Amino acid sequence: MVVLAALILTAACSGAPQGTTSMLESTLPSGVYDDAILVPVCTTVPTPSQCPDYSGPSGASGPYAIDVSVTGTDTFKGDVYAIAQDGSKIILFSFTAATQSGTASLTVTRLGPSNSTGVWMVNGSVSTGQVLTASYPKAATQWPTGLDGSHVLTLDGCSNYLVLATTRPDCAFARERTSAIVVPPTDAVYVASNPRWGTCTQAGQDVHCTAIATVTNQGGTRIAQVHYLAFFLSDGTGCDADIPVIDPGASRSLGCVVTIGSNFPPGTTGNQTPSDPPKAIVQP
Repeated sequence: MVVLAALILTAACSGAPQGTTSMLESTLPSGVYDDAILVPVCTTVPTPSQCPDYSGPSGASGPYAIDVSVTGTDTFKGDVYAIAQDGSKIILFSFTAATQSGTASLTVTRLGPSNSTGVWMVNGSVSTGQVLTASYPKAATQWPTGLDGSHVLTLDGCSNYLVLATTRPDCAFARERTSAIVVPPTDAVYVASNPRWGTCTQAGQDVHCTAIATVTNQGGTRIAQVHYLAFFLSDGTGCDADIPVIDPGASRSLGCVVTIGSNFPPGTTGNQTPSDPPKAIVQP
């Protein structure tokens, strides 16, 4: 399933009464804002795979973009990120913002791992808790097809921390008219935990026990290959269960029945659960 990550323009939540639009929502609506850099500048990028791709579907893609989400009548939040050659987004930092009269104070709340590489950002130029300034003038300018020049967010002095931004126009970001950047989905990563025994029953000289484990998807949505949950006992016996599609961050309890030889005579009652839990692993 293809994921349009953060590119679907979501409705802004605000403190304004339902059915009305705040001034901030009109001037700086939620969405993805792309910058104005249109010519590749890859001299500072060490490998071709990290060179920004400027050939987006609308010709609007640049090396940097901002996700903007309006959170109140005078507040918004967002992520500043770089756009890699394959279209994927590399979070540089996240922020919350308060606005007043067309200006905004952006408080950095989180740094991405790329903040320290020097490829996209100047090393040590931004820190958690730092306050950056921005403006959002409502003025039409010349922008590529796909970008709306009437909704612009300008990061003041962004060339001080964004490596590839060298002039003031490079610090201006206009809102996408359509979803121009498609972020490829990431693979699902299934992890097994908490292996345990369920119900055990005896049939003849055999004991049938249900082995159970919790499987969590710690990755994305793409199923690159079929996985199954395998249970093993110390004597080499075991069983396996197919893993269905599990949403990112979600968990499922899965199990199967293991047949174990028993020294108990047929008809024995009472607890026949093995003393040691089964071992569970995810197999492709």
